[in-house]
Amino acid sequence: AVWFAGDLNANGWIMPNIAPPSWLFPPVWTILYILIATSAHRIIIAEPHYFKGVTYALWALQLCLNTLWTPVFFGAYDLFGALLIIIFLWITIFFYTFISYKIDRIAAYLFSPYLAWVSFATILNLEYLELTSWTDREQSTSHSSSNRRYQFLNGSRFSARPDLLMHSLVYLFD
Repeated sequence: AVWFAGDLNANGWIMPNIAPPSWLFPPVWTILYILIATSAHRIIIAEPHYFKGVTYALWALQLCLNTLWTPVFFGAYDLFGALLIIIFLWITIFFYTFISYKIDRIAAYLFSPYLAWVSFATILNLEYLELTSWTDREQSTSHSSSNRRYQFLNGSRFSARPDLLMHSLVYLFD
């Protein structure tokens, strides 16, 4: 399967100063996915506990939200939609970490780097949103309203691209 390797600036986005270099993402996510899977394994093999079902549900939900965020951010270029998803992802990871601590402390500790990374990614998503929103507000004074595609948050323009989302999903499941 081909993953998302688009240029974030192709949509006119301004890269925040806190954005890490692109080469950092593959090794970080490889490590995080190993930790995520190991945490789930530890919960599965742990002694019976009345919170196990909740942790299974939270683990599955975080994986779904994590998977959903990527095509929304990189495929549809929907910064606001991606921000909502990543906020729900952060909440899910937080509760998984908190509840799994009651079942297996190591499983919770294994999720801590993931929580830290998603915290950073949430701030980065917000930075992209704010910088793009500010730039779009400045540009909107020089462009006619017919050139604006989507209106969100105080009239700022975001280029949600359903065609790119579908294209990305085809590659994702190919």
